[in-house]
Amino acid sequence: MSFVFRALCYVKRKWKKTILLSGVFCITAFTMLGTCEVLKASEQISVQMRKESNSKITIESLQEENFLNNKDIEFIKTLQNVNRINRTTEIIVYANGFFAISGAEDTNKVVLHGFDDMLRDSPFEEKICRVVSGREALEDGEIVINQRLAEANQIDLNDELSFICGEQLQTSKVVGFYLTGNENNQTDAVLPENRIENQIYTVNTVVLGLGNSEYYKKLIAYVDDPENLAETESRILKMMGEKASVRTLDTAYQKIKFSLSGTERVTRLVLVLM
Repeated sequence: MSFVFRALCYVKRKWKKTILLSGVFCITAFTMLGTCEVLKASEQISVQMRKESNSKITIESLQEENFLNNKDIEFIKTLQNVNRINRTTEIIVYANGFFAISGAEDTNKVVLHGFDDMLRDSPFEEKICRVVSGREALEDGEIVINQRLAEANQIDLNDELSFICGEQLQTSKVVGFYLTGNENNQTDAVLPENRIENQIYTVNTVVLGLGNSEYYKKLIAYVDDPENLAETESRILKMMGEKASVRTLDTAYQKIKFSLSGTERVTRLVLVLM
């Protein structure tokens, strides 16, 4: 009781000082609480960004006679850090019922590029190609062709085009026209199959149906945790050897990680000072 009595007497005598100290303690307490919340939010954002960073590993075939296949895909799927694979295919075929834009050779060759998801990992996502009419090919049997090729053959949206590869015939519906802006920069020495106008974009089922084999030009493996990206890349490199080039892409995550790391360091410093 004597301690409490002395404390009350002190507060009565030094009431201004008591109010000041109480205010300081309250401000410090609220500042520490706010700092802890900022730190907690930064850590949660960091975890969420790791999940949504779209960090990926690109595996691209280096051998014309030994493309990537289903065996390679099955191995990549066994890697714990990989959550999804986007496959791309490519095949040279002959136009049937329309004419390719001619170049150094007068052949009717065009190239079909197939994707599991054309909105990712394609020239359209990378802004190399832009859809000027219609939309991207998203479903089986749909294709996107160059507007110059369409004009030369009087092709309209929703028209059907046929392609021949060996004894296989494939018919697909035109759902979009695209341009790159570089069509006029080509010379007559460019082979038809290399000309921009003769590049046709579609879904994988169209290409695989003509090729009769599940071979892929490129595989893109998306990972759960970009912090383990290097380890996943190392395992894929070991398996592929000289068959394919392997590279990683996590630029977006690294930029955000740098910003968040700076915020966390400053927050921790403030917390220690408080």
